[in-house]
Amino acid sequence: MLVASSCVLLLVMFASAGAATDCPKNCNPDGPLVRFPFRLKNSHSYCGYPGFEISCSSNNETVLELPGSVKLFVSMIDYKAQKLHAYDPNGCLPKYLPLINLSASPFLFKYKQLQDFTVFDCSIEPPWTGELYNISCISNYDAEHNVIAFHSHSSINNPFSPSLLSCTKLYNVSLVPHQMLYPNGNLIFNWIRPNCTNCQAEGKLCKLKQNSSQPEIECSDISKQHRGATMRKKVIVIGTTLGLFFLSISLYYVRRSDESEKRIKEFLEDYKALKPTRYTYADIKRITDQFKDFLGEGSYGKVFKGKLSSEILVAVKVLHGTKWGRVYK
Repeated sequence: MLVASSCVLLLVMFASAGAATDCPKNCNPDGPLVRFPFRLKNSHSYCGYPGFEISCSSNNETVLELPGSVKLFVSMIDYKAQKLHAYDPNGCLPKYLPLINLSASPFLFKYKQLQDFTVFDCSIEPPWTGELYNISCISNYDAEHNVIAFHSHSSINNPFSPSLLSCTKLYNVSLVPHQMLYPNGNLIFNWIRPNCTNCQAEGKLCKLKQNSSQPEIECSDISKQHRGATMRKKVIVIGTTLGLFFLSISLYYVRRSDESEKRIKEFLEDYKALKPTRYTYADIKRITDQFKDFLGEGSYGKVFKGKLSSEILVAVKVLHGTKWGRVYK
């Protein structure tokens, strides 16, 4: 039986895990690989470079979010050439013409020539020419609307230009590739910064430089990363569900007396670098959910799975035969 004056002491020791070991790699196994400079949304900031956030759709498709509420599905990422391919899942890429603005984005259009267009809504579809693009998917193929895009530099008075007398101007768009006018087309983007091509050429990994006030990159040896990852996997196996940090918690039940209090204070002073924390027995029962999950038993006592928070899992060892006195079970 546990006396009311007993107290519980927890000693928590953290083993550091290397950065970027818990970065998700993709939205689905068949999707493009997501690695630096990209990172998946809600993952750790060190997984990627600022501005290179990728999200996953409800169907686990890889989504690139651009300024102007532009969301495109990513079909391919070429890390060596620093470019990616994206498309509109609804088959209407032109609908983003008035929205897309890459000035606040780390991405650029991967095209040698960008052009200006004027978009019209026509009651009668003009005769087709090489200057005209039908983008009626914007109006959901409404029979009363024929939405077209016309090269802004072309003169309406040009005899080879289509008649726009039945058309109303909607808006102008500047510096976009003509590929954006094809509803089921692909857009190709590239990025210049961060430039990881040197790391790629040396067969090394590109990552954020540690302890830097500004986002900077550095090259990391793949073999060292592999050895570190292998060691971390061993730690995870040893800790099973304990996560990336192995938490060793020693649980002592001691009688509340002047002598035991003195010893506890001495113990806390000796191990203050490890930040030991004292918990009540009620706290321990809550942490271990009434000692629900038994992990195993060693020469010093039984070990139970516990949870300090939704993100921190711990192992609680109930020690016996310690210098602190009798263990109450």
